Amino acid sequence: MQKKSNYEIQAENAILSFPQWDHEKIAKKFNLNLDKDYLYIKFIGQNYQLNRKTGAIKKFSKNDYVSAGYNEIMSILDLFDHSKENLSLSGKWCTPNSL
Repeated sequence: MQKKSNYEIQAENAILSFPQWDHEKIAKKFNLNLDKDYLYIKFIGQNYQLNRKTGAIKKFSKNDYVSAGYNEIMSILDLFDHSKENLSLSGKWCTPNSL
């Protein structure tokens, strides 16, 4: 039996939590399309579909959807889960070193 990496375990846990989230609220907040089965997002120039029942995340590649990788999964779910309600630009520019 092949042992799972911590990355695989973390991604699987994140995927399992997604079906319980408020998909309509996410779609409205980020201006995304959704249907009864999927939530759709274009993320860093790539099209993704998130299965609303299983949490599986796939990207569109070469005329078909294929499973997304750890970095994609965690980045998309972190965006949805950790973005604040009323985000807006501050109008203040700063260097990356000051963040």
